[in-house]
Amino acid sequence: LCNSAVQAGMPVLVLVDEVEQFSKMLPHLQHRVGFAHGPLSENRSKVPKDFWESDPNALVQEFNDGKLPILVGTSCISTGTDVRAVKFLIYWAGGKSEVQVTQAIGRGTRKVPDKTFCHVVDFRVDDRRDTSDGRVQYGPVGRHAKMRLGIYEGIYGPVRSE
Repeated sequence: LCNSAVQAGMPVLVLVDEVEQFSKMLPHLQHRVGFAHGPLSENRSKVPKDFWESDPNALVQEFNDGKLPILVGTSCISTGTDVRAVKFLIYWAGGKSEVQVTQAIGRGTRKVPDKTFCHVVDFRVDDRRDTSDGRVQYGPVGRHAKMRLGIYEGIYGPVRSE
C-alpha cells in the first residue's frame, strides 16, 4: 500500500503502536522513509541502528516539505503534531479510544491549501469464533476494530469496509 500510494504521488503516514512494527515493514518499502519515535530503551534491539535516533519534529517538517515520501510514527506524532502533507494514512495501531483514533486520523484529514482528499486505511481483524451454544463471539482485536469503524462512521458518515 505504501509503495503504490507514493508512486501515485501521495505522501504516506503510517501510525504504529510498537516500534517493532516499523522493522517488519521496512524491508518492503521501496521509497525513502523516516521513523518518528520517542526514546528507545529496551526496544532498541527491535529497530535497525540507522533509526535509533529520531527527531520527530524534524521528520514531520521534512515530510511536510515533500522531501520524505513515507513517515512512520508512534504515538509521539499521533496527537498534537502538525502533519499536513498526508494524503494516504495507514492506521496500523489498534485500540478503541475515540480520542486517540480521532486525533490520529486528524493527522490525515487536516485541511490545507491544495489538499482535497486523504485515504485512510485501517485493518479489520476477523477474530470471531463460534461458541458451543451457537453464538458468534469476537475477540478483543475484532471488537476494537469494530468500535473504530463506528468512530469513523460517526465522524465521516458511511465508510467502505471490505
